[in-house]
Amino acid sequence: MNIVISNWKTWESYSHGKTHDKSLVVHTTCPGVLEGLRGNHRVLDLSQLMSASEANKLGEEVFSLSEKWKKKISFAYKDEFKFFQMGKILGRNLPMVMNTLVYHYKLLELKAKENKGTIYIPYMENNMDDVLCLQRATIQKSQINWFGIIAQSKCIENVKAIPVREDLKKTENTKCSIFFNSLLIKLSTKSLFVSSKLILKQNKLNNLYNRFWAKNKTQVFIFLTNDLIFSVIPGLMRKRVNLSHVQIPKNIDATDGKIQSIDLQEQLTRGITDKCYKSPLVIASRLIESYINHTILPAVPIIQGNVISLLAKSDYKKHIFLTNSLGGPLESIFAYAFKYESIPIISSQHGAIGLLKQYEIWQQFSSMVRCDYFICFNSYERDFFLKFVKGDINKFYVYGVLNEHKGKFSILAKYILRRRWKVGFNRKVVMYLPTSFRNGQITPYDNYDMNYWQFIKELVFDVLSDNNAFNVIKLHQKGINNCAKINQRYKGRHSPWLSVIPPKNVAIHWHPQFDYSRYVADILIIDRATSTLGWALASNIPLIYIDSHHSPLIPSVKKEMEKSVFLVDAHELNWKKELTKYTSMNTKKMLDKWMLMKPSRDKFISKYVLGSSSNDSTDIVDWILTRKPI
Repeated sequence: MNIVISNWKTWESYSHGKTHDKSLVVHTTCPGVLEGLRGNHRVLDLSQLMSASEANKLGEEVFSLSEKWKKKISFAYKDEFKFFQMGKILGRNLPMVMNTLVYHYKLLELKAKENKGTIYIPYMENNMDDVLCLQRATIQKSQINWFGIIAQSKCIENVKAIPVREDLKKTENTKCSIFFNSLLIKLSTKSLFVSSKLILKQNKLNNLYNRFWAKNKTQVFIFLTNDLIFSVIPGLMRKRVNLSHVQIPKNIDATDGKIQSIDLQEQLTRGITDKCYKSPLVIASRLIESYINHTILPAVPIIQGNVISLLAKSDYKKHIFLTNSLGGPLESIFAYAFKYESIPIISSQHGAIGLLKQYEIWQQFSSMVRCDYFICFNSYERDFFLKFVKGDINKFYVYGVLNEHKGKFSILAKYILRRRWKVGFNRKVVMYLPTSFRNGQITPYDNYDMNYWQFIKELVFDVLSDNNAFNVIKLHQKGINNCAKINQRYKGRHSPWLSVIPPKNVAIHWHPQFDYSRYVADILIIDRATSTLGWALASNIPLIYIDSHHSPLIPSVKKEMEKSVFLVDAHELNWKKELTKYTSMNTKKMLDKWMLMKPSRDKFISKYVLGSSSNDSTDIVDWILTRKPI
């Protein structure tokens, strides 16, 4: 019997109470399923049916088509709403769901042609995996069973969907607390930064601040937060402006039948004849149509009414809306409701934008498109955006965050964590930081989970296992310890490391998050240019960057980076030998080489990553407070 399992949660639900014989063959694209079932069942990597280059080419074509869909969706709803374009607020959700369905359809079609019998695909009867469900919270989310959605549509011969009830048992906890947690937080973070969070997030403190201190006739609504926003809050406080933390109303009901539904499927798929695209894109159009008509449309009047009510209670002369980058459509609608009331939207990123090739594909769907003004870490981010999307350079503010990313009391932080991890203070520590898996989401030139997992295993078992250092795999997890609230992104995931025993000289740690744990290391290794790159470079710990075909750098960025850090090109056959040379190098010798690259590295950090360290917070606060509606 051949079955396709998308994720560990589906396997738990399908296998609950069942006994399977050895004839069961499991096909998957999930590393957690591959390693979790290895040894008990025959498990095959379904993603091997398509190369990364084939997937990238397919993705480029779909992303190009998604730009046309964006315009068609906006046109279809142009008479419904005055203050936003429907296609625009879908953001990256639109190309992501289109490309992910096309990719999974292609894999399933190839497997069906190769396989002689029926392929069974279990899916959970919940509001994400059931294709007929109307109360869909989102159209794009990790852990969605894309294979199950395709199977339910009966568009591939010899593929049968099997509905299963969701197994509600708890998934594994990741346990790793650290010694003196609160002390580490206080010593590693500026006191003003901490107090900013307290004043913003604690209602009583926020009310006291606004009542007795905020005398400026400007009110700043702060929506989604990030480190940059918290770093400018002290400056806003000195200006005595009113700070109000706002959130999307929680009473949104996605069952209001009064909204006029619009049929999108025919409009979106007209003219598509290739079955490889037609069948999955018909499914995509259904999901998008269902999500818009049954979730977004009923939410709009509730959100708009909430904003109007909020502003009616305000007697301030000027208002500003400040937020982290806008993600989901409801977040964008919430921001646009303020914009409709003549309040400027100012957004900011969390760093490392435009360094990877994937950004060239999806920049036109970025959050920069959905705001009036944007705060960047560096001029490269600003210019990169303007290269792909028409815009006004005066709508950008470049604010370097190098100082904010430098940890305080690094030696003490190193001592505390090494003691907790039982590592000698003088022993060499190599820390590798793999990025998180995509869990079914597919983007051109981004890592494909199975290929990336094989790459990780080669790095750990062929390279790190061979050195005399204490090696740490620091998995991508938010929080200080296991008592911290787990981010929704990580719930229900089954890491392949839960089923794999690492080499004796390699330890796996989930917590604390990297900005607290980085100083434990003598050498850092990363393989994807995300915000992690900024935290790594700000620590001034020797960094090895691995450029791979999973998430390749833009060539011009790569050329500059190789002068600044120890860059290993994983496109080359001898990449493991090159990496071994660096990880085995004497610590002092490596540090000497690292310091020789400092002039180039300082320029690289300033231009591409964290910007300048000589910013005056007064300037950015003045800029924020003088923005006008657009």
